[in-house]
Amino acid sequence: MNIQEAVKQALKTGKGIQRKSQEELPIWFLPTNTPVCIAIMNGEKMISKKWNPEADDLLANDWKIC
Repeated sequence: MNIQEAVKQALKTGKGIQRKSQEELPIWFLPTNTPVCIAIMNGEKMISKKWNPEADDLLANDWKIC
């Protein structure tokens, strides 16, 4: 799915998003409507705030809910 669809589903379910092409990494993203914006997560730990996606991330169709 694209990132817009993934974020909508993640917000509804309280889950995160991740690209299928990057599943081997323990990193996933938690979209929020807070000043954190999109948190970068490693397991259950937030490792950074305000993820800045690259153009390839915004255009990708391999996003999934995790």
